[in-house]
Amino acid sequence: MNGFIVKTKGILGGRPRISNTRISVSAIACRYRQGFSPEEISDQYDRL
Repeated sequence: MNGFIVKTKGILGGRPRISNTRISVSAIACRYRQGFSPEEISDQYDRL
């Protein structure tokens, strides 16, 4: 994973998130399952 996905106790309840952000992996996965393309998802988040 090269450090792009991290878990930190006390941030987002310890759930996996994108490093240096508060964007959870589950939020990204949910958008993808809803039919958003990777490009559309990255456009929705300034930090990606």
